[in-house]
Amino acid sequence: KRRKNLAIHIVYQRGYLYPINYLRNIALNAVSTPYVFLSDGDLLPMYNLYSLLKRATKTLMNVPQRRALVVPGFESVEYTFHFPHNKSDVLNLMHQNTITTMCPYCKSDNNAPTDIERWAKSSKPYRVDWKMNYQPYVVVKSDVVRYDQRFVGYGFNKASHIMELKAQLYEFIVLPDVFIIHTPHPSSNVKDIWHTKDFKFCIDALWDQFKKEIVEKYGHESLSYKKEFEMHT
Repeated sequence: KRRKNLAIHIVYQRGYLYPINYLRNIALNAVSTPYVFLSDGDLLPMYNLYSLLKRATKTLMNVPQRRALVVPGFESVEYTFHFPHNKSDVLNLMHQNTITTMCPYCKSDNNAPTDIERWAKSSKPYRVDWKMNYQPYVVVKSDVVRYDQRFVGYGFNKASHIMELKAQLYEFIVLPDVFIIHTPHPSSNVKDIWHTKDFKFCIDALWDQFKKEIVEKYGHESLSYKKEFEMHT
């Protein structure tokens, strides 16, 4: 009740496809701070995350190079669990199989470049390389390029944005002392639609078109995984 820095916007949905990137851009356009944490609504932040991220921006973002500070994400196995207070708690819960890395059963590990094994042992920030379909949760300057609003519903909506950050030569720096946790929730009809033949065809075609546009706009040299990019195009 004492918060005075909340902005609430009402967006009316047209059609049955969830306008996820339009909503993200609405939020971005309302940001009044120099930095922003690009997260999702079903992710719980660790205690004191705001203070830790604020400190990280002061020590790591005051450089000419564009940077995205990666906040490692985890996923709880059960609906109720003891929420970890710190990194040590996270590692203990992982050992107990109470929490896992994000989407452990996905065919493509979209968060593999973060390298959780390295994070577990690190006490200092470290740089990681972008890889196709990488989808980290990041802190960036609030003038960051906006999301492509053509991506609606489920699929590639965040991966496309991260790809464009890479094309703009952002460095991805993993923070060693922070985390967020995805909590289980019932599957939505947004994901159900993604499994339909027609939607898969359309979203895959858009993804291919987006990658071609990135090459035309920034060139292959801005993407370090040139062979992989060509293979996926």
